[in-house]
Amino acid sequence: MQDHQPTDQIQNEEDFLCSRESISSETPLLMSTADMIDGGFGPHAAAVNTPPERGEISDERAREILRRIDWHIMPLLFLTYMFNFMDKTILSSASVFGLQEDNHLVGDDYAWVSSVFYFGYLLWTYPTSLLVARLPVGRYLAANTLFWGAVVALTAACSSFGGLVTVRFFLGVAEATVSPALIFITSTWYTRDEIPARTGIWFAGNSVGGIVSSLLAYGIGHIHDRVGPWRWMFIILGVLTFVLGIFLLFLLPDSISHAKFLRSKEERQWAMDRVVIAGLGRTEKTVWRWDQMRECLIDPKTWLVWSIALLCQIPNGGTQNFANLVIKSFGFTSLQSTLINIPYSLISIVAISGTGWLAGRFRSLNCILVALVVLPPIVGSALISSRASIPHGVSLFGYFLLATGPSALPLLLSLVQSNFRGVTKKMTMTALLFIAYCAGNIAGPQLFISAEAPTYDTAFRAILICYSLVVGLSLVLRAYLQYTNYRRRRREGVEGSAGASGAVGGGKVVEVNRGGGHAATTDAVNDVRLRPEDYEDVTDWNTFGFRYRL
Repeated sequence: MQDHQPTDQIQNEEDFLCSRESISSETPLLMSTADMIDGGFGPHAAAVNTPPERGEISDERAREILRRIDWHIMPLLFLTYMFNFMDKTILSSASVFGLQEDNHLVGDDYAWVSSVFYFGYLLWTYPTSLLVARLPVGRYLAANTLFWGAVVALTAACSSFGGLVTVRFFLGVAEATVSPALIFITSTWYTRDEIPARTGIWFAGNSVGGIVSSLLAYGIGHIHDRVGPWRWMFIILGVLTFVLGIFLLFLLPDSISHAKFLRSKEERQWAMDRVVIAGLGRTEKTVWRWDQMRECLIDPKTWLVWSIALLCQIPNGGTQNFANLVIKSFGFTSLQSTLINIPYSLISIVAISGTGWLAGRFRSLNCILVALVVLPPIVGSALISSRASIPHGVSLFGYFLLATGPSALPLLLSLVQSNFRGVTKKMTMTALLFIAYCAGNIAGPQLFISAEAPTYDTAFRAILICYSLVVGLSLVLRAYLQYTNYRRRRREGVEGSAGASGAVGGGKVVEVNRGGGHAATTDAVNDVRLRPEDYEDVTDWNTFGFRYRL
């Protein structure tokens, strides 16, 4: 650990880099011992007190606590994201099992049915990001999941373009909460080194959902009755999603301090302290801060991440909704097209999980991984756009190369969670990220012009261009973060850490040694005695010793 004598608190990054150090020695001590144990700002919030006493926890017990957190939190997040993907993309399977004919879709109607989901998502993204940070997140996510399940099931009642557009819009509203909530929960419970791998785990629910929905669509596709297979797809998924909402209501805690599976106050306090020391700080009982929102909007890395996300999602929006139609054009039947998506999803699972683990293991590899995972889709889109002069088998190989592209988004989510400190700043960036997500997914299907079916030449040329730009911008983002870390080291005179939250415990800059594994985090938490000011909601610009992951 390195000691630091704090001086004035900064107002922006330029002040930090050019004139003053970051943590105020006059920072008020906001919380009493009782307030911190209860996980909130209570009536004694202005009192000056020491933090609650917490004895040392052995590495073995620390591992047990983390295992309980993982086994309780991660399956719920994984299932939520799995259903989030299935309910959103089952439209692609339904499109080849009678949905277009039964709803009298013509011309570009289907493309608009695909896109309107993201108009609803876009409308609700920013308001829900505010609510995620201010409401009990477990109950709020559960309520949204119940509503979302009901909307999916109601899709089966549609018989016209207008009906489909309406339910897809409200499905977008309902699902807009999912990703911001999961990002908030992950950064609440895990350290900076743990976030990328955990994000990769729950984001892999997308690809597992692709496999499950393909098998489900294949099985339901054999049903021949008055209801029709496409309606059964929505009914079954809607009911299962509603049941998931009930599980979330009773099993997902709103915060660490309310986690009953942590068996004592000492365990809950330790779980909170490890995030304050090696994570992104306290997230409980925070308020929306307009200064943090402004800081996010003037931060250069905000717009670099935003641009990369937009460029990644333009290809995603098209291929996600037109996948089965493209596969059918290679000469496969409707039933076969559902099965061919299974190896595509398996490739995505490996790419998402593998890159998430690598990004967590190596703190300077994240941006490079974003560039690497979009290289196969560049080749794949080039092959598909040349399909008129190559065999269908080569075109299908090109389609499978597109499967690594979706792993760019969880890597970006990890960067946001690990590099944006301050609840309001992080949730503002989250909202902006998913505004880019919506804009890309709205634009993507429109590139699949019906007059160009089944080759969709314009769409695959656009995919190639977008992913090529992602490579360049990812390297620019890495260079910017690396240069910012260099300037901070030179100004502060300390190395700082990309694996810890910055200066804590009276000015100590904790280095959580990546090579030390879990034991290094445990030692750091045991060694530092936190002060009340360490529980404050402070941004990355205003945190001495904070270094960005690259």
